[in-house]
Amino acid sequence: MRYYDINTQEIMTMRKYWGEHDLVAMTDLQKAQVCGWYAITEIVGEEYHPHIQTQSDAVVTLNHVDFTASIEYTLTDIPLSEVKAASLQRIAKQRWEQMVGGLTLPSGVVVDTSEQSQSRITGMVAAINSQLLVGGIKFKTATGWVELTQAEALAVGGAVGAFVQGLYAAEFAKTELINDATTGLQVIEACNS
Repeated sequence: MRYYDINTQEIMTMRKYWGEHDLVAMTDLQKAQVCGWYAITEIVGEEYHPHIQTQSDAVVTLNHVDFTASIEYTLTDIPLSEVKAASLQRIAKQRWEQMVGGLTLPSGVVVDTSEQSQSRITGMVAAINSQLLVGGIKFKTATGWVELTQAEALAVGGAVGAFVQGLYAAEFAKTELINDATTGLQVIEACNS
């Protein structure tokens, strides 16, 4: 049950205690008399989607006979072009955070995937492929130093490349869905796909 606090003008869920009062044992009438909390019986405009709508300040109607409250919000759609632009920025940020957040290989080795580390891994792979590196390769992982064979180093490079490419591919697919969306809800679905 949610309540409207007439003292703070906030919507809240019930807590177990308010001061020395055991709220679980109190009736809604006692909560209203002691705490100033009115049981909310209806919220109009509750299907609010913050990425596609703005929400007006609440209009609260109090019933002083049965100590209940009804609350109404006016929801206004954000223009679709703004929703799409913000969503494209959000999915790019999510992809970047995942991309530089590290990769755990099947062996349990954690590879740093910051942009600087990706650049170094690309350089290592290029040097191996150009036969500029021979023998074992010292490699610093997120958890410490390891020595890799050339095959293992190439596998690390391949895993990081596949990881990054997979993230870009997922962002591209979401971008296409967002661009094709004709409603804000379709944009939300595209972001969550």
